[in-house]
Amino acid sequence: MLFRKEKPLPSAETPAEPEITPEHSAETLKMVEQIDYGIADSENLLNGLGRLAREKIITNPETLEEIYAPKEIGQLGLKKYDTSAFELAGIGLRIRNAINFGQYKYALKGEEGLVDTRKLRQEATGNKYDLMEWNGELVEVAKELGLNPEEINRQDFSKIYVAGEKGKSAEKTILQRKTEQEMDKIASNILEKQLKDLETKTGPELIKERLSLEGFKKEIEQLSEEQNDGALSAEDLARLGEEKEIEQLSEEQNDGALSAEDLARLGEEKVRRQGLIDEKQASLNTSLEYMRPPLLDQQRILAGAIEGFLPLMAEAAGREKSYEQEIKGIQDKIRKFRGAKQIAEFLGDKVTKWEEQKKQVEINLKDFRQKKEALDKRLAALKKNKAEVDATIIRIDNIGKIKEELKTEKQEKIQEETQKKSTVAGAAGRPITQITEEEARQWQDAGWQGRIPYEELGGDIDNNRKTAAQAENTAAKKKTPIKPAVPKSENNPLANPAETEQEDKEKITKQVSRWLDLLGIRNAVGPAEAAVKNNFKESADKEFDPTASLTLEQVRQAYIKYLIDFQYSGKKVYLARARDVADEKLKIIEQKL
Repeated sequence: MLFRKEKPLPSAETPAEPEITPEHSAETLKMVEQIDYGIADSENLLNGLGRLAREKIITNPETLEEIYAPKEIGQLGLKKYDTSAFELAGIGLRIRNAINFGQYKYALKGEEGLVDTRKLRQEATGNKYDLMEWNGELVEVAKELGLNPEEINRQDFSKIYVAGEKGKSAEKTILQRKTEQEMDKIASNILEKQLKDLETKTGPELIKERLSLEGFKKEIEQLSEEQNDGALSAEDLARLGEEKEIEQLSEEQNDGALSAEDLARLGEEKVRRQGLIDEKQASLNTSLEYMRPPLLDQQRILAGAIEGFLPLMAEAAGREKSYEQEIKGIQDKIRKFRGAKQIAEFLGDKVTKWEEQKKQVEINLKDFRQKKEALDKRLAALKKNKAEVDATIIRIDNIGKIKEELKTEKQEKIQEETQKKSTVAGAAGRPITQITEEEARQWQDAGWQGRIPYEELGGDIDNNRKTAAQAENTAAKKKTPIKPAVPKSENNPLANPAETEQEDKEKITKQVSRWLDLLGIRNAVGPAEAAVKNNFKESADKEFDPTASLTLEQVRQAYIKYLIDFQYSGKKVYLARARDVADEKLKIIEQKL
């Protein structure tokens, strides 16, 4: 007889290890907070071109109705919930319904009595009605349409009645509010169609007229040159006047080709054609004027958001790398210690402690990577949206332009980008071929807005201004008397060198205009100008005065506030970063003073 071996009773479950929670440094937690804030703050920039089109570009009421009107999701039979939309049944319908045992197809029983489904009330025709929850209508409609009643919102649904063909019942259609994504898609398609029409109709017509005019001008010039044959040009004739000999020579050289009358008529035709081109160009500009400003504004906003994320991305990458290096360092210690077996027997608890540390850092890295990946994803989405806006602006700017114009604009853009790259290459100390377009744009934009001084940008940027600033600095140094340092052991044996140095710094005062020049903030306009005037003041209750004097510490505080207001768009979560930037900047300035 075979016996089945009994399985051992399960032992008590091993207690689960306590869950390890991330433990970041204060600096890393601040970075995480900035990432979370930046992602939340840029949420509204993810909607794409369709959202921009329906909110800021498209203004035609009929077009907007097409975008926002609810969609039809099905037609359902008439029920007791619909009787209020119909007129009461007449005597004939009541009789027919009675003969058919209350099942006549055009009769419907409601709270007010029997109604005729062929006769809509006047006020019900074309109007939308809400679906009611209290009487069960919403749930019943949802089930008929295959929807989950628990997942639908009453505000998103409605019904509409349309009169049927003569002698037939009216029809009930269920409507549902479009989702934001559906409305964005429709708006995007409408904008695309409008652009296509301009690109394939209006633009080519304008190009055709312009090319025709160019050809007309060339024919006139060519014929004029041939008939002149080196005798007297129009300019010569104008200078010599109207004497008989000149008239005779002029008639001979014309040789019956183009008379003065002909030239006048051709000139009038040229003016007429130019006027037609101007009209079509004005019409095109009118068609585009509602598109370009919102797109340019969105382009600027997206560029600012992307630029604001880049320093944070660099910091996050550095923090990730430091975590990886920390893990590697612990692993190396564990491996070396385990190699010394005899020592490990006595100091095994040390290995255990390192392994616990390694687990903690790994948890920290995993948690931080999730934040960094979210930041990567957000930055990629913003770049994608900006690329879409950039491409649309280029399409708009190219409509109606002939090849020569586009070629010239392309060459100018290449020259501009080359200059930017040259500038960045000088600052980065790298060959120009290794500089990306994005680096060039970011550095150059920062320089134009006063956020990076031209001394740091390198390259040939306003050499006259730079030379003038250097000369001014040299002259100021010559005028300022240099005080000899007082050794501690002589005149003032009790003096603290650090305190003396701090006191000397506090005594440094210069005019606001000079401080701005040292900080590299020149010719500020727009938001940069507002940030300068709001912060570089003697006190909050005084007006901005470029001739007023500020101490070094006053300038430090003003520069921090300037960075927050302008570079970081008023986001105080960047306060620590602004302080670091200001301290580093003023440290360099102190060395020059």
